[in-house]
Amino acid sequence: MLKVSAQLDAQLATLKAQCSDEEFQQYRRGFGYVLGYMLTEIMNPIYLEHPDLKPEQLGGTYRVPDSIYK
Repeated sequence: MLKVSAQLDAQLATLKAQCSDEEFQQYRRGFGYVLGYMLTEIMNPIYLEHPDLKPEQLGGTYRVPDSIYK
């Protein structure tokens, strides 16, 4: 899920350079919805059950390997 989140962020940055501002805002809202849903409905329940998996970026102790974002 973290890798998917990183890929969506990267894609959004690419879209910003290729779309009009209006189109980009539409994409950004859609991506935000997807990312928010992934966090609240998928990742957060996992972190509640397995707090050792919660990444440092979200206030946990798990250090995510840099390789996951490549």
